[in-house]
Amino acid sequence: MDHARVLGVKFLYTAVIIFSVFAVFGDVSPANRLAAAVVVSGLTYTIGDLWVLPHFGSPVTAIVETLLAGLMIWAVELILLGFVVPVEAILVSAGLLGVAELPFHRLLGPEQLHGMEPPGP
Repeated sequence: MDHARVLGVKFLYTAVIIFSVFAVFGDVSPANRLAAAVVVSGLTYTIGDLWVLPHFGSPVTAIVETLLAGLMIWAVELILLGFVVPVEAILVSAGLLGVAELPFHRLLGPEQLHGMEPPGP
């Protein structure tokens, strides 16, 4: 599976989780939710799936991506909105994204992610 498809799947479930959680917990605009989904899916794919996963395996990658997702959601919303996003929304989003990583890694399998070369210049 190529990078575009993997990133597309990751973006899709990231966006669904962020849009759903922030619809329940916070009054965040769709544009801000979309911005958070783009940043989170891009960074967790680049750092988590292309670097951490081949070296440390799926469980460690899921933990790293959970922490990274929480930090990125917080940072994006802080930049866009200030301190108005409930902490519960960030924690629930990050937790659900971390849980979603395990089946995502199983779905792709090690040959799918490990067999791809990291995107180059």
